[in-house]
Amino acid sequence: MNVHHFADNILPQKTADCIVNQLRSYLYQGETLLLLSGGSVARDVYPFLAQALVKLPQLKNLMVALVDERFGEEDHQQSNMGVVTDSGLTSVIKKYGGKVVFPLALPDVSKNIYTVATAYNKELKKLFTQCQYALGILGIGADGHTAGIKPQLNRETFDTLFPNDLLAVGYVAKDFARITITPAALTKLTQIIAYARGQEKQLIIKRIQSQKSAEVYKYPTLLLKSHLQVDLFTDQ
Repeated sequence: MNVHHFADNILPQKTADCIVNQLRSYLYQGETLLLLSGGSVARDVYPFLAQALVKLPQLKNLMVALVDERFGEEDHQQSNMGVVTDSGLTSVIKKYGGKVVFPLALPDVSKNIYTVATAYNKELKKLFTQCQYALGILGIGADGHTAGIKPQLNRETFDTLFPNDLLAVGYVAKDFARITITPAALTKLTQIIAYARGQEKQLIIKRIQSQKSAEVYKYPTLLLKSHLQVDLFTDQ
């Protein structure tokens, strides 16, 4: 894992610059999947990313999907889809020919978290098969979660919720009902760019660097340790 430390006031721009540089390389070579987190990374980084993508060629080769979504109506206030859309990023991508696939916007599925998750899993399988490269933008929670993969009481529960044969699942967490990519989906990413801003993230960043990967059910961010190409951007 490559850790990049920047001052708080320039961290979002530096993160966006890295994303753009990777996309420039990937898009030139072929179709690329970009998986986007919501939360602070969407609010902080994506406005800068939207501005920069206008200058990139080959955006028609870009496919965009969400890392995770908080289940509800398409326009509900806690939606990650809404935060990403509000950043201006998706309008730029669509304008220049890219494809955007969000779970709550999928057609022909009932508003049931499990049917939507099943449909999203199917879409992600298509996208991973179609695209030569896949770049994931992940946030890191102070509780140790990444994507919508929340800490669990034991390994058995973790493995049941996030099975290896699925790329996306739906489940009810303590905070939200969530649709999220799985650890299996993370292994399919060519590269991960993670973003952690704020003092409350200091402890979990230390855990990523020192904790045993066997305790991934307690701290799902440890999944990042086993990936070959991870760049973590932080002010800690």
